[in-house]
Amino acid sequence: MKKRIQSYIVFTSFVYRIVIYLAAPVILIGIALWTGRMARGAGMIIAAVLLSAVEVVSDQWLFGGIQTKDMEKLDYLKTSGRGMKVMKSALSLDLVRKFLSAALIMSICCLAELAAADGKAYGWYFQILFYSVAVSWFFSVLGTFISRFGSMLWFSVLLAYGMIILESICWGVFSASVLKYGYGWIYVLAFMVLGILVSMLAVKIAMNNVEGSYYDK
Repeated sequence: MKKRIQSYIVFTSFVYRIVIYLAAPVILIGIALWTGRMARGAGMIIAAVLLSAVEVVSDQWLFGGIQTKDMEKLDYLKTSGRGMKVMKSALSLDLVRKFLSAALIMSICCLAELAAADGKAYGWYFQILFYSVAVSWFFSVLGTFISRFGSMLWFSVLLAYGMIILESICWGVFSASVLKYGYGWIYVLAFMVLGILVSMLAVKIAMNNVEGSYYDK
């Protein structure tokens, strides 16, 4: 596991680690807490939606354009026999890191909401917590997967806006369905499964392209 983590860290710059590991979570939690004071539950929704957008745009620093045919910035991997293994570990751990980030940020937001709820509607908040993690992670993975087919920042920004719109729609459907039918856990399971499937596809496609570049395919 230590080598896997080192493989991932190799691709992250100091600025990237400061922004994604520290600044972004603090800002998102701050926005959620501030919004939650005015509208209960809204803070977690906003944090979940914005987190997906942040993940999509920030991936430009990491693996932006890796799935394009003319990708050149990872050519140094070809000088090592472990290049492919390092790449696969980094891609996989990045997806795990996205999930852990969503879980941590949403959990802190949920605890803040529960503290203000005075023991009321705990079941509702826990459904929101698990759904927010699942849906935010899914759109983060989906957005970054698609963004890697392009190497321009504007492409990632447009995709981030698209993920915001789609995730907002999903939140509307989720809220309406839970209030009317109580099917919240079905949505949680569905987005977790979708997130896993897209994650597997993202790693496979990226690795195929990286391997193909060894033979100028």
